[in-house]
Amino acid sequence: MRAMKKIVILCATGIRNAGDEAILAALLDKFSSERYERTVISFDPEYTEELHGVRAVGFGDSECRPVIAECDLFIMGGGGLLQDETTVFNVGRWLWKLRLAIKLKKKTYLYANSIGPLNYRLNKWFVKSMLNQVDLISLRDELSKELLIKIGVEESRIKVTADPVFGLSEKEQAKFFVPEIEGLQEPYVLFSLRHWYDTHPLIPVKICTKYNLRSRANKEKYTHLVEELAKFVRYLNDEKNLKVVFLSFCHKRDSLIANDVLTKVGDERNLVIDDLELIPYGTFGLIEKAEFVVGMRLHAIIFSILLRKKFISLVYSEKVKGLLELGGLSQLGIHVDTFKSKEAEQLVMEFIYGDRSAEVEKKISAFLKESRCKEDNNHLLGEKLLEN
Repeated sequence: MRAMKKIVILCATGIRNAGDEAILAALLDKFSSERYERTVISFDPEYTEELHGVRAVGFGDSECRPVIAECDLFIMGGGGLLQDETTVFNVGRWLWKLRLAIKLKKKTYLYANSIGPLNYRLNKWFVKSMLNQVDLISLRDELSKELLIKIGVEESRIKVTADPVFGLSEKEQAKFFVPEIEGLQEPYVLFSLRHWYDTHPLIPVKICTKYNLRSRANKEKYTHLVEELAKFVRYLNDEKNLKVVFLSFCHKRDSLIANDVLTKVGDERNLVIDDLELIPYGTFGLIEKAEFVVGMRLHAIIFSILLRKKFISLVYSEKVKGLLELGGLSQLGIHVDTFKSKEAEQLVMEFIYGDRSAEVEKKISAFLKESRCKEDNNHLLGEKLLEN
């Protein structure tokens, strides 16, 4: 009997983020334990092992090096890992492990990533240098491909596929539904916000998060966004008779902006759900029962598409913009820097309840079908790389 191939997966698991945990769930679903011996590099190995039932190790070199040295394939992704929008240090943190795998002469696969923005020359050079040594690159959108080619990554290495979550099997999707949540009554609109603007390019994210650091410009942007979101919530409450449920995709983070918005609204019909038990399992059930979704988190949009649920997207990053463009759904997006309640209200009237509602439903269904087909290539490319 032939020994099972060993795979090491590096992704953003362990930070209590529904999107990142869904990505890992999809990866483990495709590279099943019946065929592969899997090890995951995690920010919190105990949490990852408990949630996913897979062997996990921490980020430290002493933990990573032995498992990478033994593996047949090193997978980095998926997700929006290679960007310096949040901090200049982000790119180096992820590429350091990839560099180790290349140094140890392992097969390497950048799996269904979004790339960028890359604002710093050193990071552009580092990404170019490392990715031109990777065996295979798959990306979630065309914008990422354009960026990599622009900075000098060989186009022949690149395939545009789709986010791993589009490939979740029905068995895995079933885990994302939970029983009735006590006290939650329909109808409601589900909001998935991200606590944005508390970043500084020259300060690590962990420090900015801990001390809630923002530049003066970002303070103004945050205040504007909270005020306009509060107006939009009041519109949904008063004009549409809909309550708003804020669902945290990242535990103890997304609820910060949600509570700031609700303080402005002052309506007790609305609520915030920030329950670790619902990350990631439980998100599908809450989205499915919503009238529609207002999503800032990328995977709130992806989950909505999987469930054929209409949505409005709050665009904060290139990866969100890239997803909408790929599906021909850019008209459903509003950038967070310029968000206005009146514009969102118009989208509700036109695309959620208006004449163009059927058009949106048709586009979402077509994009889902296309994305599922493209996502199959992620796994097939990985298998082919292992066989060769």
